[in-house]
Amino acid sequence: MTSGLREHTREVMVAQHPGLRLEIRNASSGTLSGTLGGALSNLTSVKSVDPECACFHWQVNQATFSLAAGRRTTVFFDGLSGTRALISGTLAGVGGGDSLAFEEDLDLRRVGDGIGVALTGKGWQHVTAEESVDTGFWLWSAGGGSFEDNEVEGTPELLDQLRALGYLE
Repeated sequence: MTSGLREHTREVMVAQHPGLRLEIRNASSGTLSGTLGGALSNLTSVKSVDPECACFHWQVNQATFSLAAGRRTTVFFDGLSGTRALISGTLAGVGGGDSLAFEEDLDLRRVGDGIGVALTGKGWQHVTAEESVDTGFWLWSAGGGSFEDNEVEGTPELLDQLRALGYLE
C-alpha cells in the first residue's frame, strides 16, 4: 500500500510540479557522488526527493549526493533564492581507472527548456538535449519559472544570520 501511494505521489509531482527539477543519472558502472551548492543547497527549497534513492544529505549551505551505478533520481525545487547552481563531484570506479572530477557553475536564468552536463568520450561536457545525458545532470523548469535575483531586505545583522544558516547566498 505504501509503495503504491509513493509511486502515485511521484507521478502527480512529475505531472504537475511547475518549478525547477534536477535529474541526476548514472548509467556508468561507478558511483557518481558530489555536492550541490548555491541556490540548490537550501533544504527548504526542496519539494521532493525520490525516497527510495536515499542518496541526498543536506547540511548548512550544501547538499551531498551519492548515486550508485545504474540509478537515477529527480529532485524538485521551489522558492529558490539566487540564480547560481553549483554542482561538483566525481565519478569513481569506472573501468578500474581514475575518478573523473567535475565542477559546474550554472546560471539558472539560462535554464529555459533545459541545460545539462554529461559524461562523453571527451570528459564532462555541457549539453542542450536531454537525451544526451546518460551519466550526468539535466536541469530544467517545467511550467515556466522565474529565476531572477530576489532582493531580501533586512538589517545587516539579520542578513548575516540568514547567510550563516544557509537561507541566503
